[in-house]
Amino acid sequence: MTASEVHHRFRAPGNGLVAVALALLIGWAVWEGLCRNVLLDHPSSSAAEPRPREPLPDMRVDVNAASAAELSLLPGLGPSLAQRIVENRMAKGPFKTLEDVDRVPGIGKAIIERMRPYAIVRD
Repeated sequence: MTASEVHHRFRAPGNGLVAVALALLIGWAVWEGLCRNVLLDHPSSSAAEPRPREPLPDMRVDVNAASAAELSLLPGLGPSLAQRIVENRMAKGPFKTLEDVDRVPGIGKAIIERMRPYAIVRD
């Protein structure tokens, strides 16, 4: 048996696959390390805690303070219903709850439910 035949006979068929898998595993570990450093307060410190996140501002529309143009952006409201809300608010005073908006002609429970995630009533 020649040296070439011995080498071919004992060569494992999956060596190339193992090398590729090992390269992918090392690449993934490096990527994870880089991603963690980006998210940490002090990238050079491996024991650093992630920065605490500031609370998001409340971006809901206050129906007691919004203009007709702002109210018309809410789902279920167009310019005419938004104008009716402003006129009703000026004539009868501020709304105490979001459900009170149904005192405006043309606004019912269905429209209030569509507005709910985006609207708020502040005193």
